[in-house]
Amino acid sequence: MNTHQVTSDKVKKSVDSSLMSELVFNSCSVNRFNKFFWVMILAVLFSSCKNGGKIEYYPTVEEMNRGVLKVQCDESLRSIMLQQAEIFELNFPEAKIEFEFLPEQVIVENLLSGSSRTAVISRKLNEAEFKKVQAVNNIKPREHVAAKNAIAMIASSASARSNIELGELQQILSSGSTTVVVEGKQSNMVKPITEGLNLQNIKAQFFALNTADSVVSYVRKNNDVLGFISYAAISDENAHRTKELLKDILIMKIEMKKDSDLIATSANQSDIYLGDYPLVTPINYVVTDFKDKLSIGFVNFLYKPKAGRIFLHAGLVPSIMPEREVVIDTSGM
Repeated sequence: MNTHQVTSDKVKKSVDSSLMSELVFNSCSVNRFNKFFWVMILAVLFSSCKNGGKIEYYPTVEEMNRGVLKVQCDESLRSIMLQQAEIFELNFPEAKIEFEFLPEQVIVENLLSGSSRTAVISRKLNEAEFKKVQAVNNIKPREHVAAKNAIAMIASSASARSNIELGELQQILSSGSTTVVVEGKQSNMVKPITEGLNLQNIKAQFFALNTADSVVSYVRKNNDVLGFISYAAISDENAHRTKELLKDILIMKIEMKKDSDLIATSANQSDIYLGDYPLVTPINYVVTDFKDKLSIGFVNFLYKPKAGRIFLHAGLVPSIMPEREVVIDTSGM
């Protein structure tokens, strides 16, 4: 065998070895790519299965804050929700919130029939209502408690006292010895009152009047009547309307035990926040239409510091308290 043949064989083996290595490398790369590809496909499929076969889409900030949003809103929350919409629209000029103010029960019936897709009400949906709304819309509704409101108990300032013990109040409402008027002829205010005060057998007749103003007017003229209205109607103490409503009216305090102490609690910001007052209600934003991106944008806004400060200024309690910055000037120290 000559030198040229030996060299040729070595070169051939070297080339073959190089080609084999490249083939092995390429094969491994293809296998890794295939595995990665199928893992990604399975991940997407698994994710879509978890969401009922629908791949989630996350709207942009611009999509969430433009367009027209129609919202059915509990008429007792008119003032506070108009304030929220005004500030939202100032921040996002391409957005417009159109409220339809209705009695709470009418709104719930509209949610149950599917004729309302976005609403603000003063309570959570019960289990049966939740399932019905889900069945009608073929999707689980989402409930967002943006803030806490309350039901205020009022009496004429000419009445004998401003405080009433919880046990006595339960007895009055159970026996029917006192006339009781509530806000909203089609409201569901009686239910949170009976549940909050732990009442079993109700004999009192609850007379419903259309608005908080009507209840206040009736109570003002009758010393022996108890009235129940949405606290949101009178929570903004600096508002001219609130000052007019509270003329000759007392916000009644309920005396009850907390731990081993007797406390007097009423519808006010502090007692709502601490959970001492028994008649606290939510400001509940209900959504069933997730294609409406502006609906998502508005509910996001209701949890922002600006909206929280509006709730606070109106005397209510936001679900997320806005932070306060305290700047201490130490330059003169």
